[in-house]
Amino acid sequence: MKSKIVRFCSFLLSLLLIAGVAVACSGGSNDPPAVTGGGNGDNSGKRDDLPKLNFNGEEVKIASREFQWYYKELTVAPDEVIDIVDTAVYKRELAVNNRLGITLKNNLIAGSGTDGYEVVIQALRTDQNTGDGL
Repeated sequence: MKSKIVRFCSFLLSLLLIAGVAVACSGGSNDPPAVTGGGNGDNSGKRDDLPKLNFNGEEVKIASREFQWYYKELTVAPDEVIDIVDTAVYKRELAVNNRLGITLKNNLIAGSGTDGYEVVIQALRTDQNTGDGL
């Protein structure tokens, strides 16, 4: 009697395992999300899983030091493109601007150390009160 129960339980467990494998391997689409373009960069073959957002030309302010090796990591003006890294940064900026409907504005902060820190703090305070600032 005991061996019949053990055999029945073994049979039932093996059926459950087979059913689990069958469910895991069935149905569903393996197609990647649609590819969408953006900016002047070549986005062919890249997935775009982001929600569709449009900020209607909203200006997004960012700040960086005025030294070229700092600010050119964030934004590059078309007349400043001189090498492959500048080109990649410029294309990324255009793609982000077009994809989100924004305009990135990089405000360059003069000075170094705590001088720049104080400029940023003051600009943020101004921005909170008047909408201006950075």
